[in-house]
Amino acid sequence: MKTEDLIAGLARDLTPVRRLASPWTRLLTWLALALPLLAAGVLVLGPRSNLARAVVDWRFLAVGAVAVATMVAAAAAALVLSVPGREVHARWRGTGVALTALWGALMLALVGLQGGVLAGAMRWPLPLCIVKVIGFAAVPAVLLVAMLRRAAPLRPAWTAGLAAVAALAGGALATQFVCPSNRAGHLLLAHYLPVVGFGLAGALLLRALVAPSRPSRVG
Repeated sequence: MKTEDLIAGLARDLTPVRRLASPWTRLLTWLALALPLLAAGVLVLGPRSNLARAVVDWRFLAVGAVAVATMVAAAAAALVLSVPGREVHARWRGTGVALTALWGALMLALVGLQGGVLAGAMRWPLPLCIVKVIGFAAVPAVLLVAMLRRAAPLRPAWTAGLAAVAALAGGALATQFVCPSNRAGHLLLAHYLPVVGFGLAGALLLRALVAPSRPSRVG
């Protein structure tokens, strides 16, 4: 086959490729989908009976603010890391990790302000709230993973872990609006730790889903 014929054949087989939007556009798209879904979940389960009093409590606002910041930063980092060439910049990974750590430090400080007591936090509704965090996070996680699969993450474990943390932070935020407990120990164990624990699990379980496909070897 002549070179000209080969080139012509390859050109005929080409299909148009839709260029991905920037990570920031995709972040806004994800937030525009995820936040209404979380709000709808809160309405379906029913807001906490003491919500009016909780929303003027500085502790509720502080925990909610750091959850939102973690959600946005981790999602942004995952979307940026899915662009080949940008995954080398550690600051994108560090931002999500730093905010997750800041959230944990805030929770420990609140536990200290409430006397450092964790014994009562192990009682009900601790298991129920963990389930709620995961349930609220499920659909936003699916949406974010679908976005990442359209890109080409070269650090799939980091990308998947940050995506899981982003979705779980949203789940913890939504759970805060339905869980009636104000005990810092409960918020630490049932709302925050699932974000960290299942976020690490997500790095292992979801990395295969976000990893770019590799062509099979011949011979």
